[in-house]
Amino acid sequence: MKLRSVLLDRGFIEALLQPDHPSHRSAVRIYGTLVDGYEDRTKRLYGLSTVLADVPRDVRNTALAPLTLARVAGQHRRAAAHTRVANLPPEAALSLVMMRRERMRAVATVGHDFDRFEIEVLYAAPDAELVESSDAVPEGYVSYETAPLPAPRSTGG
Repeated sequence: MKLRSVLLDRGFIEALLQPDHPSHRSAVRIYGTLVDGYEDRTKRLYGLSTVLADVPRDVRNTALAPLTLARVAGQHRRAAAHTRVANLPPEAALSLVMMRRERMRAVATVGHDFDRFEIEVLYAAPDAELVESSDAVPEGYVSYETAPLPAPRSTGG
């Protein structure tokens, strides 16, 4: 079975690690499924060295332990600087260069910089977009809430 490689970009990692980030819950949910794939050996997860350098070592060694470090070198920065895609932020250009280098086909992100490319985008939506109406119950959902007991009935005649 071929591994599916996924890059977690800076915005996604920030959303994952900051509980007050607007996309935190969505990022945690997506990361959970990615880690499940990592444990099943169907996914390989990457983080750029430029991003992970800003994350405390204890967090990298625990919560982000499944991530493989994609080392960014000068040649990658130069290639990203020469990327001629309109309105593409430099960090997104660097992510694309590294994705090509490591043959990654998916990116986990909180932005829309990658939407126009032929790659799979795992978008961590802001939590406000995740609010569902109380009438919408997902298929297979089981409630574990305690229901009120029925009124007592007389068994005698």
